Order: sequence, then C-alpha cells, then structure tokens
Amino acid sequence: MYADFLAELAPVTFTLHIGARRIPVEELSWEHALDHLKQLTEHGYSKNITVCLENLVGGWTGNPEKLMEMVTCSGAGITFDIGHARAGDGFKRVMAPPSIF
Repeated sequence: MYADFLAELAPVTFTLHIGARRIPVEELSWEHALDHLKQLTEHGYSKNITVCLENLVGGWTGNPEKLMEMVTCSGAGITFDIGHARAGDGFKRVMAPPSIF
C-alpha cells in the first residue's frame, strides 16, 4: 500500500482522485467509497500521512456538497485544484460570480 511506502518519507500529504472518469459514478458504491476512504485516512494518520481528496471536474468530488460530505465523514483533507473547479460546473455556483468564469 502507498501509505506504508510513504511512511518512510513522513510527514507527507497523499492526494487521491476518487471517481475519476475511468469508472462511471453509477458503477461505484458511495457507502464503500466512504468506508474505504475513512479506513485509508485513519491508516494514513497513524503513519503521519495526511490523506486528501482532490476535487475533479466531474463525479462526486466535482460536486462541492459531495466533496464536503466525503471529507467530513472520513476526516480526509482537500487538495483544491482551481483548474478542475473552473472546468467543471459544480464549483462555479459556489466559488465566485459567473462573470469571472
């Protein structure tokens, strides 16, 4: 597991992409994703590794409410990618006035 490898370099931050385009969101399990993310986050913290989710253009982490739910439930942090936020629709409504985009 990457967390065990990265423990030798700790403290570090480990950024995850959940629900990238390779697997359609409809084929993923929300409950399993939250459970596994929580397990990975706890394991990471035990190794002095901060686990973060990166917002993507689409999918769960492309939706601000879903992203916040994931990090709140799991204890993970957020790696905020402004390019992904600008490219997707989810963050446009909460980030800034539409004229900026």
